[in-house]
Amino acid sequence: MRALFCAAVLVLSAAPVFSGTSATSSPVTIVYQFNDPAPAFLLQGIKDEIERVLEPSSLLLQWRDRNDVSGSDSMSNLVVVDFRGQCQKERVVSAPNADLPLGRARTINGEVLPFIEIDCGQVQSFLHSSLAARPGQNSNLNLGRALARVLAHELYHVLAGTMVHSRTGIAQSSLSVNDLVSSRLDFAPTDAALLKYPHDRTSEVVIARRGPAYIQ
Repeated sequence: MRALFCAAVLVLSAAPVFSGTSATSSPVTIVYQFNDPAPAFLLQGIKDEIERVLEPSSLLLQWRDRNDVSGSDSMSNLVVVDFRGQCQKERVVSAPNADLPLGRARTINGEVLPFIEIDCGQVQSFLHSSLAARPGQNSNLNLGRALARVLAHELYHVLAGTMVHSRTGIAQSSLSVNDLVSSRLDFAPTDAALLKYPHDRTSEVVIARRGPAYIQ
């Protein structure tokens, strides 16, 4: 079984561009939010796997909980990530919806915007459908690893500024359960070389603790 990803799914009624004005060496700030609180160890597992996957690109990451963001905060190279649905590991009984992607990045007029949504419930159902018969495989460790790789896939679209998929590695158009939970999965070298934050855009991401983030 393989899961599909989607980059072109939502349109913003706002300016079609955003900006990062910092140098290439400036960190990428991931402002994340869980619709349902996730255990600290799950978040740490996501962070560890993302940073491992992005290491060849030399990108520096900063993580900020959206609940701790104030209007006066200044953040460079911002990517907003919403983890939707139930992200805590528990027995999943529903089958995955084949029409829904595990993750998606917003686009407008063919341009990938720095807004990512990860469907935790869909990821859990997808894993459960294949791992239920494998003792010890349907675990918190594998859930965190899978969520991180879904996020890494969407970060590729945002940071490379492309909706195109690769033939191999994390940037493939679809990943199997084994891809999501294997001990190691990386970007193809040519894909890792594309990972950088776009700097040629003219508007800014506006974000607050509550309400939608948007482009100004």
